[in-house]
Amino acid sequence: MAITQNNYFDLWAIISELIGDIWLAIIIGVIAIAIVCYKNKVGYQTTMLLLVLWGSIVYAATNLEIIWAFLLLFVAGLFYYRMNQIFR
Repeated sequence: MAITQNNYFDLWAIISELIGDIWLAIIIGVIAIAIVCYKNKVGYQTTMLLLVLWGSIVYAATNLEIIWAFLLLFVAGLFYYRMNQIFR
């Protein structure tokens, strides 16, 4: 899949050309965000926000329903964890 003049902002085409598979790109993106946040001593909340933002961008670009389901489960788990800490 080549990048043409009409779709040079197409995330799917760029990932296919550079990395090869969308799932590999998602995993590499999550690992890269985690490593950069760890090296720069970014807080837990900001790291989770960046991961959710990455998931949202990937979902918007690919329209894979499983990404949306995992994103909702992740956010619900974070909400439950935080509420459990507050009420304890």
